[in-house]
Amino acid sequence: MNTRRAFLAGTAGLSAAALAACATGTTNQVVTIAQQVVDDAGLIANGIAAEVGPLQTLGVTLTPDTLTKINAGVTAAKNLVAGMAANVALPLVQQIVADVNAVVAAVGAAGATVPSSVQNVIGAAEALLPLVELAVGLVVAPKVGRMSPAQARRVLAAAHR
Repeated sequence: MNTRRAFLAGTAGLSAAALAACATGTTNQVVTIAQQVVDDAGLIANGIAAEVGPLQTLGVTLTPDTLTKINAGVTAAKNLVAGMAANVALPLVQQIVADVNAVVAAVGAAGATVPSSVQNVIGAAEALLPLVELAVGLVVAPKVGRMSPAQARRVLAAAHR
């Protein structure tokens, strides 16, 4: 007669053996980022940077710290390379996230004076950013947006032309 204890004892040994088998040979595996991640990060950083001029023309205050973050985000995007280890890409992506967050905060403070074209670019950056974050191992909550990744890429590409 099989008892619960006998069943659990048998599965515990099986689980440990299965885990040990899975771990063999995978400890040195390096996760790398794909070209699409590099392209998306560039679109986000450059799309946001392209909105600096229009925002300042409208009188939106961009502090020196915000401008520094925007420039650092563009530089970080330029330093991403396809095939780069995700753990090496992580601080670069975090810089791009800081870039987007700084602009979102500035635009939020400006309120209704920001035109829909700028808001559209920011929305596109926010729609695409979680994909880039996930690629380097950042755990993020998905953002429910009105834009698909393909739409976001088109908006961002048009912004920095």
